[in-house]
Amino acid sequence: MGGYGAWDIVSRMPETFAAVFPICGGADVRQAPKLKNIAVYTLHGDQDTAVPVFRSRDMVKALRDCGNTRVVYRELPGVGHNAWDAAFADDQALEWLFSQTK
Repeated sequence: MGGYGAWDIVSRMPETFAAVFPICGGADVRQAPKLKNIAVYTLHGDQDTAVPVFRSRDMVKALRDCGNTRVVYRELPGVGHNAWDAAFADDQALEWLFSQTK
């Protein structure tokens, strides 16, 4: 489920989560208004052939368009579907994640 699962569960139960940290996943942009108040940090490799990078780009745009100002998007040049390697090696990203509160 990975990134898709992260987007899905936070869309189904936004009141439960302070933040979401999807990595190389896609989401239904129609769900963006539900996530208006959720902090988002998402990463995607620009060479991903399993999940096209436009899936993250589109969701980030939809979130920002509905007024979410707490969106961090990192697109990783030259990285494929294994963007989690960079995500979990990034201490700042993990600090960001664990600093989020409701």
